[in-house]
Amino acid sequence: MNRVCLVALVSLSLFLISMDTPKLSKRKIYDGVTILMPEDFVIMSDKDIANKYPSTKKPLSTFMSSDTRADFTMNNTKAKFSGQTAQMLHDIYKVTIMETFDSSIFKKSRVKISLKFLSDGVKTVNKKEYAYFEFVSEYNNFVKYNYIMYAPHKKHVLIFHFSCDESVMSKYQPIANTMMNSVKVSSKLTMPDYLLEQNNNIPRKRQTPQDVQEMLNNSKVKIKK
Repeated sequence: MNRVCLVALVSLSLFLISMDTPKLSKRKIYDGVTILMPEDFVIMSDKDIANKYPSTKKPLSTFMSSDTRADFTMNNTKAKFSGQTAQMLHDIYKVTIMETFDSSIFKKSRVKISLKFLSDGVKTVNKKEYAYFEFVSEYNNFVKYNYIMYAPHKKHVLIFHFSCDESVMSKYQPIANTMMNSVKVSSKLTMPDYLLEQNNNIPRKRQTPQDVQEMLNNSKVKIKK
């Protein structure tokens, strides 16, 4: 009898887990870009975008889960890049992420901040190389799970970012991994070209590998090879 009850309990648990796991389907998120995405993800409204990303330019594509606990964005850099590889982008953005969550900067303000990398490196997804970072970040007791991928594309850098509250990380982490490993970018994809600086109509300087190396040398955060 106990064995029957145990089997029934396990079966019920598996059923409930499957009910809580969103079904993924292939979706076109931008002209020339597709991804597997939960069917309950919806396009984020302009109001929600303004609230979530007030200090950045509007992402090219933004989606939010029906429970509003997770979101996914696709974006590209304004600055032009020249001759960058996925490995170079990995070095650049690892320093950027580490400096963003450098607790020593916030000591005086007593803001609680932390960063834990779960995985990072360079990988190929559908014949395109990406720098990727999977990490948990904390800022003032707000903890988030993040999965970000960067890829050089023509004159710019493509950015794919999945994030969710840590409280639902166990649900969304495997979904984020599946999504990111399904991204497919057409070689014909064209990006908006931000030709001029906002205020003085001066063309933006294209960053070279030498610029990147100088930035890394000057950074106070050193990454381990």
